[in-house]
Amino acid sequence: MFSLSEIKDGFKGGSVSIDNMPNRNYDVSTTLRFTAITLIVLGHLGAFNYGGGGALLLMVLVGYNIASFKLRKILKTGSVFPIGLMIIKVAVPTICYTALLHLLIGPLTWPNLLLIGNFFTEGNPNGFGYWFIEVYVQIQFLFMLLLALPAVRRAAKGNIRVTSYMFVALASILLLACLALWDTSEFYNRLPWLALWMIAFGVAARFSEKLIDKIVFVALFVLMSVFYKGVVSWVLVGGYAILMLSPDIRLPAAISKVVHYIAAGSLFIYLTHFQVASVVEKLIGESPWVSSIMALILGASLFHIYNKLINKPVTNFLRQRGYVV
Repeated sequence: MFSLSEIKDGFKGGSVSIDNMPNRNYDVSTTLRFTAITLIVLGHLGAFNYGGGGALLLMVLVGYNIASFKLRKILKTGSVFPIGLMIIKVAVPTICYTALLHLLIGPLTWPNLLLIGNFFTEGNPNGFGYWFIEVYVQIQFLFMLLLALPAVRRAAKGNIRVTSYMFVALASILLLACLALWDTSEFYNRLPWLALWMIAFGVAARFSEKLIDKIVFVALFVLMSVFYKGVVSWVLVGGYAILMLSPDIRLPAAISKVVHYIAAGSLFIYLTHFQVASVVEKLIGESPWVSSIMALILGASLFHIYNKLINKPVTNFLRQRGYVV
């Protein structure tokens, strides 16, 4: 058992600056991303009922990845453009693909096309809306606004670990206050300010060093997930525990290539998996496992084609003009 003094000492720790971040095994976060999108596809296509929580785990990983790959640049330059670019890279293909589905099949529902469909109780009758991406874009915008505040950036520069812990506290209080004052069940709690806590816990996972910190945060995460979902999602809390502990396990090279290939294409997999499954079923009949495997492979392949032909050239163009470092 831990004593109160040990817990207090555990949270004190030393100052962690953005230039002195703890080392992390990024195979862990990539594998979790691969696992989450795979379970989402398997669940949606009826191959395997895993109990849900995959999309929420992806939201946690968003916070973790921003802290790992974008935050140092933001704090050094004072510009939130890296997050703005992340929003654009997700929003543009989503809007284009949603518009294509609406135009070819219909009907046209503007809230889904504008990525605000989560604020409406009635969605597209054919399911051509992506609540997770809508919340993702909105919450990224909120996070960008927070980091645009000079006081927040100064605090983060001073001690990023303590600042990330304060972010968890404030985002958790916001969730609990909103749930107490406003019944959002008709929106399935898919509102950006209600999901901010997952981003915050993801950021904290990147900067937690002491074991006691990690244990306390995992326990708090379980509690907050129950408040948010009403039940314990073992995929969500188990994934967070693994992310927080970040075990030093390296994937074999062959497996690592597959995992990274699928994980990188998670956006396009999420966008296209129902349509891929529909085509597969027309060709070979109903086979949830075959449909799921094909959805993962084709969705990831579409991303890598898009990345080579559009994403990388645009990024290089912006880098040449000094917008991307």
